[in-house]
Amino acid sequence: MRSSIIFFVLVQVYLGGAALHHKITYKSFHDGLRECAEYYEISNCTLDKYIAESYPKIEPVQRLIHCTLHNLVSWTDGKGVKEHVFRNFFVPAVGDTCYANRTRECIRSAFHHLDHGNHFARAYVTFQCYYHQWGNISPKKQFIPRTEYDFDTLLLEVIQFRHVPECELIEYSKGNVLDQPNFAPGYLLGSVRGGYYSLKHGISLENLYTQFGCPELLTKELKQCVEGVVKQYCDDSHEVKQFVTFKNCLNSVIPWFSRVVAVSKEKLYGKAPCKSCVAAKEVPYVVHHVPASVGLPPLVTLASPGNTVPPVLWRARRKAVHLQEKQRERDLAQKAHLRRDRKD
Repeated sequence: MRSSIIFFVLVQVYLGGAALHHKITYKSFHDGLRECAEYYEISNCTLDKYIAESYPKIEPVQRLIHCTLHNLVSWTDGKGVKEHVFRNFFVPAVGDTCYANRTRECIRSAFHHLDHGNHFARAYVTFQCYYHQWGNISPKKQFIPRTEYDFDTLLLEVIQFRHVPECELIEYSKGNVLDQPNFAPGYLLGSVRGGYYSLKHGISLENLYTQFGCPELLTKELKQCVEGVVKQYCDDSHEVKQFVTFKNCLNSVIPWFSRVVAVSKEKLYGKAPCKSCVAAKEVPYVVHHVPASVGLPPLVTLASPGNTVPPVLWRARRKAVHLQEKQRERDLAQKAHLRRDRKD
């Protein structure tokens, strides 16, 4: 009886391990659509009606489609559709070789009549072009790539899980990455956790393409490079195979290396200011020297053509100005009160 229980537990552990999801997301188009319907409180009945009517051109549907494209990480406001992602959710007709060009031309023509900032309408017409020109909506669940933020978070998790020391992060930040002791095991960790590699099936060039959109990932040459590494290192660990594959085949193709450098710098020195912050003008201020006879401290004011302070210090400076002004008001009131007392 005891041995039977142990066997049952081992089987469950094995089956559970085979079905591990790590941090990998798969969704169908309709999964993403129905999630967004809940966000907008659209009932199943209403949603089914929208689908039956081929997604009519009304504002609720436009909002819903815009949400869905974002949900599938296939759209960026201001840039448009990520073809290498959204294409996965449609199935072209057999023998059709012109679907991609037709879809792109459809989008270009539709965008010509739309305001650049009308993101709901632009996402909607993009979907309609895919729906009518690329092919039928696929019922299959597809790999969902990470946003830039989520991919950087994945790398930070690798750093945490591997407990990468600061001295190694410093080397990463300098671009000295490949020869560091934690890079090879960390690359395997990130690849498995991110859905780009599995211990059972090996590397997934399709998922890497969906993540990064690099056309080289789908070439015959790169596939042969990967297969050559796997064959040569067939008896080695997954860590070795993945590292050599990255070094020989992928390093110049995917931006993993550059993101490791950037994330390491951010972890060491803090996040670099955004472009709008860098472009912002320094906030001016000037110190007004008050005569000593008045008995008050110098007053700092903003918006003066005098000296400047970096934007990062502006909030602290503004708070200091506010406190000084309040103190100045209290001191003036106290002096006025003392003068009245002397007169009395």
